[in-house]
Amino acid sequence: MDSKEAQSQIAQMISFIASEAQDRANEIQKKGEEEFSIEVHRLITEQKEKVRQTYEKKVKQIETQYAIAKSMAINKQRLEKIKARQEVMHKIEGD
Repeated sequence: MDSKEAQSQIAQMISFIASEAQDRANEIQKKGEEEFSIEVHRLITEQKEKVRQTYEKKVKQIETQYAIAKSMAINKQRLEKIKARQEVMHKIEGD
């Protein structure tokens, strides 16, 4: 084997190794991008769920406040009605 053939064979081996390395690097890059995409999707889904839960909690809190306010208003009306009746009864007793 002469020097030219040896150089040619070395060049072929170098080319093959570089090609294999490039293919492996591309595989690693693709796998990394897929993992990144999966992680981003997971984080987005997780944050959407947190937002939804927060929204539901706030809605429930507002509904509770509304129910309390409504109940207080009804009770206030009842007390006013009772007070008016008592005033009328005292007036009648006084006559």
